[in-house]
Amino acid sequence: NVAISDNTAGVKGGGLYSENEFSIASIANSTIENNSAQYGGGLHLNNGSIELDNVTIDGNYASQQGSAVYTHSSTSQTLTINNSRIINNNTQHYTLRIHGSLYMKNTLVSGNHATGEVGGIYKLTSHGVTLDNVTITNNSGFPTLKIIEGPIAITNSIIYGNESDIQMEFQASYNDPLNISYSNIEN
Repeated sequence: NVAISDNTAGVKGGGLYSENEFSIASIANSTIENNSAQYGGGLHLNNGSIELDNVTIDGNYASQQGSAVYTHSSTSQTLTINNSRIINNNTQHYTLRIHGSLYMKNTLVSGNHATGEVGGIYKLTSHGVTLDNVTITNNSGFPTLKIIEGPIAITNSIIYGNESDIQMEFQASYNDPLNISYSNIEN
């Protein structure tokens, strides 16, 4: 039960910065709000893995990328987000900028704004993306969801009512599986 709020970093991780390829962090029942940095206004993870459970990431700002979360890894890294809300964050590019695997369940991504690209989730590298019972709505930035490489599984999710005419953009290789089931995706 932690409130990480009203912090500023010059470059990385306004609210929280973690760097260790062997680290596994866990944050539960907490808020990360009103923080700012160039990269990762709320949270910046450089290598390692992190699990967020019942966390609200609200009102953070990144002047460059990743207003809510920015991850970067030279190794395999996993960001797990369960039962959480990612809301009202602002950036130039990418509300969530993910370099590694992303597993998101029972989570709301809403009211986020990117003046440039991707008001929702931008994921690069060949690691997988799993969205299960996730709602991505009322975000601005083109497109709402952009995934470059890796297997993609979207189940019981809603991607609807975002400002961009293109809700999802995939740039995957011919052998990367794309599985979408029981979901409502606009356009």
